[in-house]
Amino acid sequence: GAALSSTDPVLLRSVLRSKALPLGARVALRLETGMNDVVLLPVVVLSMLMLGSTGEAAEVVTRAEISRHAIGLFLLGPALGGIVGWLGIVALIRIRSSIGVRRDYESLYALGLAFTGYAAAEAVGGSGFLAAFAAGFMVAWQDVELCDCFLEYGEATGEMLLLVTFGGFGTSVI
Repeated sequence: GAALSSTDPVLLRSVLRSKALPLGARVALRLETGMNDVVLLPVVVLSMLMLGSTGEAAEVVTRAEISRHAIGLFLLGPALGGIVGWLGIVALIRIRSSIGVRRDYESLYALGLAFTGYAAAEAVGGSGFLAAFAAGFMVAWQDVELCDCFLEYGEATGEMLLLVTFGGFGTSVI
């Protein structure tokens, strides 16, 4: 179930884009499908650690290791991502007010904040995925108006990656 939950946004994509569905319901569905990954990733990773491996090369996973991984997943990753997102938007506001920023670069800047949060968390043993999510959440929470000119490119790229992903999954089954 945890592996399949990440496919919700893909399967609901036509519903999420439909104008027939009220805006409130579309937003709620988007949030629910996005939160699945964030909630289930730590559960899956910690479960894999607790299961361990078998055979000659089996390593015993100690409580200290599980604790270290839990701290990385639940504290380091989200904290660093949130800090990067908050500092990045504060810096953008200051730069925007003093010298100005081209509107089309703002979307790339927000994307860069997610990558920076990911890299910062991975560098210290945290969860890069949760850090990128926290950085994006912090950017959205600060409610700074960013240029949406990256949206069309992002949607087209997402569709291409979706095609490649499902093509890969389909051929792997064959």
